[in-house]
Amino acid sequence: SSDVCSSDLYMNNTSRKKLFEFIILAFVILSVFLGLRNMIRQWLTDQHQRDAGTVAKVYTEKIRGNLNQLNYASILSVFIGDTNNDITGVFSDIGSKLLAQHEEIVYLAYFNGDSMAKILPAKYQDLEGKNLSEFPYSHTLAKVIKSEVIEGPETVDFCEKDVFFFINPIVNGNRFQGEIVAALEHNSVIEQLQLGLLESGMYDYELWRVDELGEKKMIIAVSDESVDFSEAVKLEFNLPANWNISIQPKDGWLSRTTETLISLGCIFGGLTVYLLICTIYILFRKEKRLKRAGYTYPDSGLLNLDGFCHYADQKRIKNKKYIRLLYIHLTNFHNLAEKLQSRQIDEYFDVIFQSINNSFQEDALTARLNEEVLLIGLFKETDQEIIEDFILQLILKKRIDGKKEFIIPRYIQVEFPDDGMTVSQLIDSAEKKYQSICVS
Repeated sequence: SSDVCSSDLYMNNTSRKKLFEFIILAFVILSVFLGLRNMIRQWLTDQHQRDAGTVAKVYTEKIRGNLNQLNYASILSVFIGDTNNDITGVFSDIGSKLLAQHEEIVYLAYFNGDSMAKILPAKYQDLEGKNLSEFPYSHTLAKVIKSEVIEGPETVDFCEKDVFFFINPIVNGNRFQGEIVAALEHNSVIEQLQLGLLESGMYDYELWRVDELGEKKMIIAVSDESVDFSEAVKLEFNLPANWNISIQPKDGWLSRTTETLISLGCIFGGLTVYLLICTIYILFRKEKRLKRAGYTYPDSGLLNLDGFCHYADQKRIKNKKYIRLLYIHLTNFHNLAEKLQSRQIDEYFDVIFQSINNSFQEDALTARLNEEVLLIGLFKETDQEIIEDFILQLILKKRIDGKKEFIIPRYIQVEFPDDGMTVSQLIDSAEKKYQSICVS
């Protein structure tokens, strides 16, 4: 404070600063707990995404297993592989049995080389003899890669149904000899994939692939067409075309309840820390005020001798280069004070305190040793002219009962370290110098 002489003035000068500090503290704590909230949200999101990734990985294996069970083309290929001559006959025999047992089969076809040699059921026999290139690209893909292909859904014009193709090429060595095609009804395949288990596990899902040109996303199955899967966990698997499954919790990676609990927890934690710091600060300030109260006169708020020595020594420790002590005796103050009203005395000291502020600003520490003696500690270089002007302002002239009465200030200056190494020693030196002047 610029005026440590008065406790009220001290509080007025520091209140705005303290309010600003509390606002900054609140902002810092808010920022910390917002960061903590984001960290918790991110940690929980990462945890849920890892769990979803595990679910997706397990489920892709389940899809593979279910598709393998539906791969009747592979079953036919096994039987055909055991014959050397009558492939068409074996295909017709086994294929008819499969059609009778599995209603999800739309048709079965056998290509001898690039030409369709046989198709079941017989109602589609007009297609026999057509070239491989006249069918969807997946048929040619199996020929090119000489490996199983599962593709769909595709719309087949001649039967007006959406189907999945299960295609097994017949390869001798590295030479393509033909292929077996099983076309299964789209809805039956989706049902066999048991994607509903994901929904029962509170996940939304999207099973999709990219078309042959890699340009268009083709949705195979989706739990809810209105859901945005841009932040979902995605897992890719090959059949051999690239299929993908995207999953995410129905309530999002963090539910509203979880978000609310995290926010409330962080707000409560932030308020608790803020209030704890404020409480500690208030207790500290209270202890400091109690300590200061022991160092001041309760009626005026001025420092007593112990208080002056305490605070001045603190400043001395911080600034060892300069301490100047003004020992001021207000001569005739006692006699004149008995003749003046208390209001006039208060006005006189108000002038003194204002003069201290104007002359020394933040450098002064003031105490009143007794009725007529003031101590002023200066902790920065101060021109002698300023000190002289200040002393002149302490002169008080009054006319009482037709007679002029004066308060004449007389002062002594002592400095650290020439006149003492502590404030107490400086005061002793000042008193001795003043006594010696009085005696002389």
